[in-house]
Amino acid sequence: MQRILQPFGESSWPRALRSDAGVLWSFRHSLLRPPTGKTLSWFETESIRAEAGEPLSIVPRAVADAAYATCRVRSLPTDCLRDQILASARFTDPIRFETEGDLRAFACLWAGSHARLLARLAGQTGRWQESGIQELARAFFLTGRLCNLQQDLDRDRLFIPLSALRQCGVTLESLRRGEVTEAIQRLLWRHTVRIRDAFAASADFGQELSGWRRRVFRTHWLAGLHFLAEIERRKYDLWSRPLVLSGPLRLQLRIQALAGKAGFR
Repeated sequence: MQRILQPFGESSWPRALRSDAGVLWSFRHSLLRPPTGKTLSWFETESIRAEAGEPLSIVPRAVADAAYATCRVRSLPTDCLRDQILASARFTDPIRFETEGDLRAFACLWAGSHARLLARLAGQTGRWQESGIQELARAFFLTGRLCNLQQDLDRDRLFIPLSALRQCGVTLESLRRGEVTEAIQRLLWRHTVRIRDAFAASADFGQELSGWRRRVFRTHWLAGLHFLAEIERRKYDLWSRPLVLSGPLRLQLRIQALAGKAGFR
């Protein structure tokens, strides 16, 4: 996934917080390829150990210890580490989600838990902010997966609900073939509408931010909306060429973020 769709990456933090942010990202990245053949109860046991700050099998010792230390020093909730481990149980192929609710729950557990840690690290501790943080994380996660739809399908992964495919009369095989039919266009249009709604629901959270936090938020938020606009401009053809963000456009987004212009709505 392009880094522009992973807001608040390590390099975007001020020096005093950069290493702590890197630790949290390292913990997350170590969960992307969980061991195969493990039962759900194994992941549950690992998640309980993470919340308690105990040694793990799923994460290298040095990575886990660094994450525990960061949570302790920065007063971050270890239940967010727990939830990421629980969510990582789904990263065994094939990946499917039956309903929109199933997909939402996974995105909140996986991406939302990591986002909560980063938000706390950035000093955003209000309970009223959590829904905006969750929606922002869900929006970026689903945008990233949509931009990488073909790669995910090649790995037998699908981050669009099966119920949505049935409603639109789309088969998994037609998605794999990249047939940009009216049915597929309708499916992807509905999916992008839901993602746009998630971005919109996170806007109020962004308005509460200031300084470097606001600048980073707006740059990535605008980039996410740009990708959705580009998908629409291509008439939902996600197969003919990759979705990329050029250097000049990245600069334009940064200028827009500094100027406070919304753009790409």
